Amino acid sequence: MTIDKWMAREYIIAHENKNNLPPDDAWNLFTQKVESAFIGIANGKLIQNGYQLSNETESNYELIIYFKNADSDGEHTILGELYNNDTKIREIKAHANGDRWNDFSVLLIERMETSVNRFSKRLIKAFEEI
Repeated sequence: MTIDKWMAREYIIAHENKNNLPPDDAWNLFTQKVESAFIGIANGKLIQNGYQLSNETESNYELIIYFKNADSDGEHTILGELYNNDTKIREIKAHANGDRWNDFSVLLIERMETSVNRFSKRLIKAFEEI
């Protein structure tokens, strides 16, 4: 992932490390927040349709999710690759525009409400078409 043409890790350490944490801790804290927010938002929509994202449960399906890019205002693109027993069966993409008046990590998570809901709808549709 890039953020304003910076590698994400370097951007987070340089611009979001308000508590002067060691670099690895700042990066891990950010990624944990983003992962938790993604799963929570997605499951809000998925569970209503009989699906659930989990890093804890074994399944024939695997979803690899990554952020392609982001801007400092929280605008971002999420990409996902859905696999069934190691065979890629679908790619899913969602985007959200940015906002303003906050730190990047806050804006990103706020804008994930839009992108992850779109992503979840596309994931549900993918499962319905399988």
